[in-house]
Amino acid sequence: MALTRGTVAQIPWSARDPFAHTLVALFDSLDEPGIEVLQDNLAVVHGTGQVFVVIRYVEELQHRLAELVAGLVGQGAAGPRLELALIGGGADAEQLLTKAQPGRASMRIFHLPEHDNELAPPVRVLGRGRSTLELALNRARQRMGQPIDAGQAQSAAEAAHARFVVQAREQQRFSELLSSRKPRATYAILGLIAATFALQLASGSTTSMRRLIDMGALVGPLVAQGEWWRLASSSLLHGGVMHVAFNTYVLFALGSMLERLLGTARFLVLYVVSGVAAALGSTLFIGGVSVGASGAIWGLLGAEAALAFGPSTILPGSVRRSAQRATLINLGINTVASFIPHVDWAAHFTGGAAGALLILTGIFIPQAKATKSAVWTGVAAVLATLFFGAAIFGVLGALR
Repeated sequence: MALTRGTVAQIPWSARDPFAHTLVALFDSLDEPGIEVLQDNLAVVHGTGQVFVVIRYVEELQHRLAELVAGLVGQGAAGPRLELALIGGGADAEQLLTKAQPGRASMRIFHLPEHDNELAPPVRVLGRGRSTLELALNRARQRMGQPIDAGQAQSAAEAAHARFVVQAREQQRFSELLSSRKPRATYAILGLIAATFALQLASGSTTSMRRLIDMGALVGPLVAQGEWWRLASSSLLHGGVMHVAFNTYVLFALGSMLERLLGTARFLVLYVVSGVAAALGSTLFIGGVSVGASGAIWGLLGAEAALAFGPSTILPGSVRRSAQRATLINLGINTVASFIPHVDWAAHFTGGAAGALLILTGIFIPQAKATKSAVWTGVAAVLATLFFGAAIFGVLGALR
């Protein structure tokens, strides 16, 4: 059986065909399935963050089943979670599946055995946890013998294929947009944070309150007295190795994506405005000593949430759904972390609100094609110069 990608064949939707029943059950289990391949003996179905491969066992597959499975696994090795099922065959077929096990933690392999023209319960060959495909296999076994509306099933398959084609094109354009931009500003900010932490280490302490204040930590009364640079310098300082490690990791993960998505100029404006808003929020609602880039990073998180859940169409539908799940997880974890003692919740929430509001205005959303805007470049240059210049001035103040 040759694997011809991007094809949808007219297959027999027989009431006694476990392959057909598995596909129907899988379609019913997914909100918006996309079909990449549909042949007599093979189906590749896409769900949100998952790929399902269903193979019908036939005699001619016996000598190359392990090779075929390994090839399918290799194609998706760096992609979404993969679930694979072999329909039919006995113990010999299961042994062939076992030989093809890739040892990939996110993969699940199943076998729906057939003995004397009767289906046995599905066997999990590889993987753990709840499986959509395993549920579909169980439903297919239960529905054996029940009629399938062939016209409706084929129409659903063709609609799913059309959906996959649209999504594939959207994702290709999205990938081209991201690859056309480099996260230079993110790397530069990470470099400034690393250099500042090196100065903190050279000074002999990264946790001394007195030393942090000398180097530009945010202190409400001092800001009120005119030391306005602390609104910026505090974002470069961190209170210990774990603090700087966590913030730089999150900044790298969020910043790399958002800068590629929005462009360097818009990203810099987003970061600076969120950082200043976070510092002002901390000064207004808490008024204590505060350091860290987490307020500005929360601005990036707020922007991500606005892009994922807001009216913007910059994210393709399939990417948007993945982004929504990731955003909910990130927001949940970071919201809980914001109420840990000594964590500046006010900076987090005001920075996040500022980032979300900036995106929701709509002016931050670039066109589908990468374009340079002289206005955005000028605004970003002014704000970044003022913000990071003030930050460096404050940090180096301890050396003066």
